[in-house]
Amino acid sequence: MRILVTRPAAQAAETADRLRRMGHQPLIDPLLTIVARPGGLPPLDGVAALLVTSVNGAQGLAAATGRRDLTTVAVGPRTAAELSRAGFSRVVEAGGDARALLALVRDRFRPDAGRLIHVSGADIAADIAADLAPDGYDVGRAVLYEARAADRLDPATVAALKAARLDAALFFSPRTAALFARLSHREGVADAVSGIRACCLSAAVAAPLRGLDWAALVVAAAPTADSLLDLL
Repeated sequence: MRILVTRPAAQAAETADRLRRMGHQPLIDPLLTIVARPGGLPPLDGVAALLVTSVNGAQGLAAATGRRDLTTVAVGPRTAAELSRAGFSRVVEAGGDARALLALVRDRFRPDAGRLIHVSGADIAADIAADLAPDGYDVGRAVLYEARAADRLDPATVAALKAARLDAALFFSPRTAALFARLSHREGVADAVSGIRACCLSAAVAAPLRGLDWAALVVAAAPTADSLLDLL
């Protein structure tokens, strides 16, 4: 299959390698560019845990502090693996989405155990601090990167859409999905998705794509890369 990969460049390269090993032909169009924001980490004294909701957040945290003894709560397996690779010794893994992370925090940490810090990008899909505040948790936020949106689809993507050379497209985030929908209209290729299977990491990711006439719009059984690739 010929598959469009819309992730930021570093993650897209990993996904493309997996797709090639599966016998597919990837086309990478990173709709978001990750840019570090140094200096966003507050003092860590008295912090009970760092809540890390993305691989980019894990990489930003590793660059922002030399401490590796802090408890980190990773949203899912890829983020947990990135934290472990960076040398963090106390990594707790949630089930792959914000809801699972919130449940884990409520189960593992008392509100009076110390402050929590949500390590994130400038744009967030879930407001962890607001969700935990009614339960008495003190949650700060450390913005360690931003994801800058592309202002156009790559010409290779536009050409592939116009020539009906794509069989599937992978979407990992609501923001990327919304960006693709907007840019495809702007580039005049929104109608060219009618032969494409849109594979989405979650229902939230699928929502911005429902206005396009896909051949199929499908959601992974679990919010993991493995489950998403299973849709192919």
